[in-house]
Amino acid sequence: MFELVWIALTAFIASLLTFFSGFGLGTVLLPVMLIFLPVEEAVPTVAVVHFLNNIFKFFLVGRKISNDVFKKFAIPSMAGAAIGAFCLFYVNQINHEFQTNIFNLKIKTDTINILMGVLILIFAWVELSPKLKNLKFPSAYMPLGGAISGFFGGLSGHQGALRSMFLLRTDLSKEMFLATGITIALLTDLIRIIVYGAFWNHMESINGSYILTGVLAAFSGAFLGSRLFKKVTLSFFQNFVAGFLVVFGLALIIGLI
Repeated sequence: MFELVWIALTAFIASLLTFFSGFGLGTVLLPVMLIFLPVEEAVPTVAVVHFLNNIFKFFLVGRKISNDVFKKFAIPSMAGAAIGAFCLFYVNQINHEFQTNIFNLKIKTDTINILMGVLILIFAWVELSPKLKNLKFPSAYMPLGGAISGFFGGLSGHQGALRSMFLLRTDLSKEMFLATGITIALLTDLIRIIVYGAFWNHMESINGSYILTGVLAAFSGAFLGSRLFKKVTLSFFQNFVAGFLVVFGLALIIGLI
């Protein structure tokens, strides 16, 4: 019962925040799942919760998708997710773990988290810098952004922050940014779940009660977020995303998530 409360609370808060940042549910929920489940069960469990929540969010806000950005971003993201999900089975052979103590707290991180954290901090700096704030990525970079975010999505589930980095530099309104990101995430999740199911026999042993708890809590957070989202300004939205990137980047580097 204790673990279900923690999963529900985490899923609700993280899902609520995704309506302001475009990412967060999978990144925040995975560490909590890892407390109660081995990694081979935690990763696909979070993937299913993330996928079902994105279906729900799609029906809430998916009508305002940018077809142009979607076409350039989604297919590379799906291809990257398939490759990343497949690489997940071999990543332990090349991924190096680091351990340290900070204020008597044991911190564990690894090469992939450090790399992703540095990338996120770079993009957060670009977003917060007054000189670079209006910088736009040429449309030619959209497929690259899709492939990179999809790859890390399939590998570790950390797709949203990288996707937001690229989409935030386009001319999308906050509504189109969210709707387009949700639709891309939905298809990316579908691909990685298919690959997990095809190559990972642990999909059969994922915990149904954890999934149900996470999904219901995430649905509640998404519904509330969709109502609050309409009341925020574009400048607040952009600054919130940038701040979230800084927090997540640092947390990844030092192993908190």
